[in-house]
Amino acid sequence: MASGGGFGDVILQIVAIIVGALCYRLGFSLLKKKRIIQNTPTSKIRSLAMGKVEVNGEVVPAKEELLKSPLSGKDCVYYHYTIEKQVKRGKISSWELLARGGNKTDFYIKDDTGKVLINPSGADIQLKESFSFDCSFFDCFRRTPLAVKQLFVKHNLTSYDNFFGKFNGLRVLEYVIEPKARLYIMGTAEDNPSVEEATAQDGISDIIITTSKSGDPYVISDSPEKKIISNYRYYIFFAFFVGTVFIFFALSGLLSILFDI
Repeated sequence: MASGGGFGDVILQIVAIIVGALCYRLGFSLLKKKRIIQNTPTSKIRSLAMGKVEVNGEVVPAKEELLKSPLSGKDCVYYHYTIEKQVKRGKISSWELLARGGNKTDFYIKDDTGKVLINPSGADIQLKESFSFDCSFFDCFRRTPLAVKQLFVKHNLTSYDNFFGKFNGLRVLEYVIEPKARLYIMGTAEDNPSVEEATAQDGISDIIITTSKSGDPYVISDSPEKKIISNYRYYIFFAFFVGTVFIFFALSGLLSILFDI
């Protein structure tokens, strides 16, 4: 984003403007989601209506056979893990994704009025870590848990080219949804296609909360609504701030080039 007079400098400023515009687009998208969450009232499950809904409750498995998370070994209805390495380019360090994995199954959310089926596919799932492991290059393999080593083998991360010598640090994170966990869910209530209307035992047994075809937010979180909204405020501010910085310096650079200041 430095000023100058070459064609390459002009291209650099244009790229910076595009990046800034994308940051603004992200900011407005997050702002829209935050407002929808704020403006959607929390419903009791017994009184759910079709369309956008917001519920709070306890996780109840929909199947007897639960999933088993590979790192923490917990019985769960959902798990997701990431393996990342810390790389340094010049003076800047960043985390680079090496591998990810997970599994999920439908589950119920229950409050004091009833329960409703949840399909987690397509949701923005925001959870606290259930397992974390990090180390530097020098002490990593002396204290790596067996479960982490097994993931390295599964994702072919044991060869020199894929792993050794190419990282300064390593971290492995896992997130799970266990039975009886309390969740906040903002999604779309629809007819459950796997349940016939005539066989429904009550008013909600044929309803499923899932992702919206119209692009409305679908959030599953183990944090309360106030915390989720607070996080959105931070991300919105950050997106607009970064976008403004990119556009400001890009326009300054373009003006310097055009007027040869």
